[in-house]
Amino acid sequence: MKTKTRLLFAVAAVTTIPVFAACGGGLDVGAGKYTAIRIATTGSPALSGTCSADPNHTTTLRGGATVYIYGVSSANGDQLFLDLGSTVLVGGEQKDGSFRFAGNTTDIQTQGGTTITRTTDVAVSFTADGATVAGNTSVHDSIKCSGNQCQGFQNATDCTTTTAFNGVQVEDADAPPPATGNNPVP
Repeated sequence: MKTKTRLLFAVAAVTTIPVFAACGGGLDVGAGKYTAIRIATTGSPALSGTCSADPNHTTTLRGGATVYIYGVSSANGDQLFLDLGSTVLVGGEQKDGSFRFAGNTTDIQTQGGTTITRTTDVAVSFTADGATVAGNTSVHDSIKCSGNQCQGFQNATDCTTTTAFNGVQVEDADAPPPATGNNPVP
């Protein structure tokens, strides 16, 4: 369970980072433009479903990163992207003026008559007030087994981790390039 919780926290920290790169409410982002945002998580993640925290692990350390938001024009209209370095989420402004970016992955492994499906949904929502942003990242992870060899398989993995964050727009000269690799968290 320690590995699962740490993995989910890492994904939540990574996802949180892109949220701060939000545009709007004073952040000038649109087609052909970009902005850099320095973000930091504001506390420990909230866990629900089958998630459980490791009772032997406590920390006051928070995740932080620089993320980018940029706009691209296409035949389908303008679209905004939240760039985490090695992961990019697609999104835009909502009717209430907030911003939402999301993406998911599904991995299906079949062997014999057994299929294991792992789905991860990531959503970053935030509001912008001048050059500052505040929001949250939600990561929902589920693993399901179907078929004739699922005996003993923990088929109840259905976990959501939500992490709050705050951020501020940084000047271009002060913004480091986005991280590369599998973990954009510095």
